[in-house]
Amino acid sequence: RSGTTIGATVAAVADGSADAVVSAGATGASVTAAVVGLGRWPEVRQPALVATVPGITGPVTLLDVGGSLESRPALLARHAVLGAAYAAIVHRIDRPRVGLLSVGTEPGKGDQIRRATDPILATQPLPCGARYVGLVEGYDVTSGARADVIVTDGFTGNVLLKGIEGAYALAGGPPTNGGAPRAAVLLGVAGTVVVCHGAAGAADVASGIAFAAHLHRRNAVPAIAAVLYGDAGDRNERAEGDRNDNEYVDDLRNRSLVKDDRNKGVKGVRNRSVKGDRSKSDMGDRSEPGRKLMTDPEVAVGPATEGGTA
Repeated sequence: RSGTTIGATVAAVADGSADAVVSAGATGASVTAAVVGLGRWPEVRQPALVATVPGITGPVTLLDVGGSLESRPALLARHAVLGAAYAAIVHRIDRPRVGLLSVGTEPGKGDQIRRATDPILATQPLPCGARYVGLVEGYDVTSGARADVIVTDGFTGNVLLKGIEGAYALAGGPPTNGGAPRAAVLLGVAGTVVVCHGAAGAADVASGIAFAAHLHRRNAVPAIAAVLYGDAGDRNERAEGDRNDNEYVDDLRNRSLVKDDRNKGVKGVRNRSVKGDRSKSDMGDRSEPGRKLMTDPEVAVGPATEGGTA
């Protein structure tokens, strides 16, 4: 809808007044606004929310964690491409290992969609020298021993992510090498968009800001686009596929993903910066919330509210 805070925030990024969007509002509204206002990358029908899980052996990239509830083999295969590029650029992992989440590691395990996706990923070229390692299980997400990137649909990924958070809480906290993920980047749109957890507090939103600033300073989103599409990916213009944006928004509404975002979402903040990046990981440092998170990027940010899913 016109006149919403999330729409104004995305517009600020689109016109160069801000460098990134940070939203703790309804995920469906945030995704839709980013798709319509920034445009999608070529060949990306539905952008994915990408989270980082602090695995025992290192960071694990998990996607999708709620960008879309749809599950199709072609969509999961595209997520694998996005995730491989993300792990290589953001986490600087050489030749990332990509796995497909299922109920077992033996060939043929899983539902019809997983069984159809497995052979596609086995033959599909992946960027940055990434290689497909086959089916993985839930414990591989927090281990990191078998895969650096784990691909699943948005429904399963979102449930898994929140289950991991609950397990960390029962165990007294996450591994010492990183905190539980409370923000995810929307990959597949022509701009930096970070979506915080729907139950995010002040420290979590501050961490989301630090994460967005980190991505911006590293030029991560344009770098990933350049890996996937060459020089054409590194540009500030609406991506191919926007001709289907209205159809995409209708699909979201039909699945009740777009909620009323009155008093939710994010507000554009312009001409404001906070000095000094204290981020110590790709998800930001939660030990110093709200202070000295950025040097120069102008990040559009607003209050945390219920309704987000990342």
